[in-house]
Amino acid sequence: MIKLAVKRPILTFVVFSVLIVFGLFSLFKLKIDLFPKVTLPSVSVVTFYRGASSEDIEKLITEPLERFFSTIPNVKTIRSFSQENLSTIILEFEQGTNLDFAVNDIRDKIDLALRFLPSDIERPTIYKFDLSQVPIMLIAIYSDDSLRDIRKDFDDYIQTELERVPGVGQVLLFGGGRKRQVNILIDKSKLEAYNLTLDQVVNAIKFNNLNVPVGDIKYGDIDWTIRVEGDIKNPNEIKNLPIFRRDGSIIKISDVAKVDYSYADKINDVKVLGREGLFVGIFKQADANAVETAQRVKKKLNEISKIYNIKFLIPTDFSRNVENSIRNLNRDLIFSAIFVILVTFLLLRNITASIIISIAIPTSLIVAFIYLYLSGTTINLISLSALALAVGLVVDDAIVVMENIFYHREKGETPISASIFATEEVSQAVIASTLTRISVVLPLLFAGGFVGLFFRELVFSIAITLFISLLVSFTLTPTLASKFLRNPKPPTTIVGKFLDNSLKALENAHKKLLRWSVNHKFLAFSLGILIFILGFSLFRFVKTEFIPQQDTGDIRIIALLPPGTKLEKTIEVKNKIEEILKNNKYIDFYVFRVGPTESGLGSISGLVEASNFIGAQAKLIDLKIRNKDSRTIASEIESKIKEIPGIQSIEVSSGSFANQLLFGGGKPISIEIYGDDIEKTDSIANLIKEKIEKIKGTVGVTISRQSANPEIKIKLDYSQLAKHGLTIAQVGNYIRNAIFGTTASTIKIEGLDIDVVVRLDENYRNTLSILNNLQIPTPFGYNVYLSDIAQVSYGYGPLVIERINKQRVVKVETDYYQRALSEIINEIDKIINEIKLPPGISIKISGSVERQKEAFGQLFLALILGIILIYLVMAGQLNSFLYPAIIMLSVPFSLVGVAIIFSITRVPLSVNGFVGVILVSGVVLANAILMTDYMNILKARGYDLIDAVVEGASRRLRPILITTLVVIFGSLPLALSKGEGSEQFKPLAIAVIGGLAFSTIITLFFIPTVYSIFESLKRRRK
Repeated sequence: MIKLAVKRPILTFVVFSVLIVFGLFSLFKLKIDLFPKVTLPSVSVVTFYRGASSEDIEKLITEPLERFFSTIPNVKTIRSFSQENLSTIILEFEQGTNLDFAVNDIRDKIDLALRFLPSDIERPTIYKFDLSQVPIMLIAIYSDDSLRDIRKDFDDYIQTELERVPGVGQVLLFGGGRKRQVNILIDKSKLEAYNLTLDQVVNAIKFNNLNVPVGDIKYGDIDWTIRVEGDIKNPNEIKNLPIFRRDGSIIKISDVAKVDYSYADKINDVKVLGREGLFVGIFKQADANAVETAQRVKKKLNEISKIYNIKFLIPTDFSRNVENSIRNLNRDLIFSAIFVILVTFLLLRNITASIIISIAIPTSLIVAFIYLYLSGTTINLISLSALALAVGLVVDDAIVVMENIFYHREKGETPISASIFATEEVSQAVIASTLTRISVVLPLLFAGGFVGLFFRELVFSIAITLFISLLVSFTLTPTLASKFLRNPKPPTTIVGKFLDNSLKALENAHKKLLRWSVNHKFLAFSLGILIFILGFSLFRFVKTEFIPQQDTGDIRIIALLPPGTKLEKTIEVKNKIEEILKNNKYIDFYVFRVGPTESGLGSISGLVEASNFIGAQAKLIDLKIRNKDSRTIASEIESKIKEIPGIQSIEVSSGSFANQLLFGGGKPISIEIYGDDIEKTDSIANLIKEKIEKIKGTVGVTISRQSANPEIKIKLDYSQLAKHGLTIAQVGNYIRNAIFGTTASTIKIEGLDIDVVVRLDENYRNTLSILNNLQIPTPFGYNVYLSDIAQVSYGYGPLVIERINKQRVVKVETDYYQRALSEIINEIDKIINEIKLPPGISIKISGSVERQKEAFGQLFLALILGIILIYLVMAGQLNSFLYPAIIMLSVPFSLVGVAIIFSITRVPLSVNGFVGVILVSGVVLANAILMTDYMNILKARGYDLIDAVVEGASRRLRPILITTLVVIFGSLPLALSKGEGSEQFKPLAIAVIGGLAFSTIITLFFIPTVYSIFESLKRRRK
């Protein structure tokens, strides 16, 4: 292949030109996204049973559904939240489970369970969780016209217009405005005076608002369809609907009720810059591109704004985070390429050689885009950061080949013969080093869970790019060198002479020190082992975390007032929080939501769906023009909000909304307390909370379960029920319909389906005496007072009951700031170990800690498998089990380098950083292969052992030095970057720089020394 490429240069140019053309075509066709397409094995089931308490929801809905769901195959964890009106069950499946099949199983189980559930629940809704189920945008809608009904505008045309945008799957209203509704408000006194029941009013509406198809008549040549029309066209028609009394007389609905076409009760409140507004989520279709869809949505918003004079704000824009992160990463990639070119030029002192080497960068990267396009992947942070890191790696092979060609040209060989012979001479080492770098990342594909799922694209991107770089170094590099590389001349400039003299001085110093090391091999070996032990001990000072925390300029506020707080009171407290944001110079704009969401989706993220909830999304000004990071600003805001009286808990967090969902919702640290006794577990939770709040670095410590929700309990007397022919279901449903209401029917008004809700008038509902005075109809034709058949008491119950794997749990959760996660966990462990737990209660630390432990374990296993695979590959390549073992000794020193740099920089070692550790292992092994391979070549040519070791290591000093500096300087822009999204790949680059820099310095002496020891022992045995 090498000879063919050099002797037929036009063919070589044509082949690579074709590949580059296809690569550029693929690049322009690729779509942009933030992360790889990931489907997380999680499904949520949301069930509404309006008017029910938390404990009723748990007993009547959550527990029965959990029993049915627990028999579904591959279910890993079942989590549930039972709160007023709502049950949310989240099923997490084993990785690799087909969620389409799982959803079918869930749907079947729901069908089986329905007959065991209350008849008047809303049918459970299933949400399959993947990134297409994460809103790509959160939009706030408002108007300067305070009298305008924004909710009506949304229902009439805004929702429809947005859902027609290509790529949009769903437009979901989270809150704001009021739903239009026909309210049938019953006068209790008149209803009882006429001896009527609520059910009679409901049936009067239900059975008089129908279109009934009755068949068809065949007359002549025509089939006539017959239909009885009885649908109500106007709410006023309801007033005249008849109700038949038991004595045969007829009255109208207007005789016992008011018919009011207005709004449903206000359950939440949304304010946009102080104005009434709506909070809406935009969800993309599963196969749509997030960035393109978001751009189309923004274009449509501009059109709607101009036509209808409605304003929009976008507090969370997934596409903006993507665009900024990709833009910053592109910039860093360009700087990496520039640094690589400068380093090769300064060390080779030949502009032609530097250009030829640098051609490997665009060629390898552009051709790699063909793979990305054909595999259906996107340009995202993972694939692009892989290519950015590969900038330094792809020139390694070209550097080794070019440096050897350069060496042979200096000896006076002809361009073609030097290009062919020099490339063939290092071909075995180059192939081995490339296979080594590829082999070290391949085990990531077999890692389970998050690691294997998330870094799959990184593995393929690096592997494909390195393979192409190998092809370039064996074909294009020697071809270009044979045509354009002139005979090297001594430097004539002052800078050139200085660099040349410095490099020669370094080579001489290295040779002298190496000769001493080989002559005192056992002392040098012991010194190397000592350095390793001391360096490795630095890992105890390295901080760790799961995923780097990213500054996207997003601030999220969640505040809870005491359970049972009325919406109006919650809004008053919200106004005080709004003043704090309004006076903060770093806040660009903000949106508030008070109360539960319309759809109950907040419960999937563990949010409280109640009137005491305050939520806010704030957007900071651009990172470039503020002198504080988002975590600091969030901490300052939280401190001020804590001063507001009446707030029971407050959490102010920063970072990407998508990241929080993808890498695990909730706070990073979660202490789970399991036990069915609510009083005991709450007591332990409060104790742990008090102690954790005293730990330096913890912020926003909260307890997941609020236990002071005021409630009225009705205890029915079974003997009285039997006396009057009643059942618990009859009594409960009647009370529920009277207070909460029941939907009797729907009517179509201006193209919209409007509910007709029947219940008691507000004057009768909002009084505690209603229960004792409420009359319950009996099957015998008379009414009985509720106070005669039941005892009414007042008390408190839990607001939210959370369960994990069918066991009650309460969580103490906390965020952390300006301190490593690992340090805080150590102190929390001590607190938990000091607590004496009652029987039946257990404690577990979860959150990011658990996910980090799992991910680090998978990565460590991948590293071990990678090392084993590399050893076997090298053994086959070098036809020896000894030399690969010597080469493998360079890996421990890369770990020492990682420990040193993370200890110095104080940057926490995250999952991304661990991937850097794996990558750097492959690079240092490649350097060791270069030295060992050339030592073997010189030994085969008859050199003495010491001369072969010293000359071989010295001869490979320059290419090793160049490749090391190229990778380090290529990674430097990623390590120093401060742009949006840089936090994700900074630890990865830091690991590569530290591990490679230290291991190169040590292995330049240690590997030759160990080589000489083993060779000496072999000769003695002979």
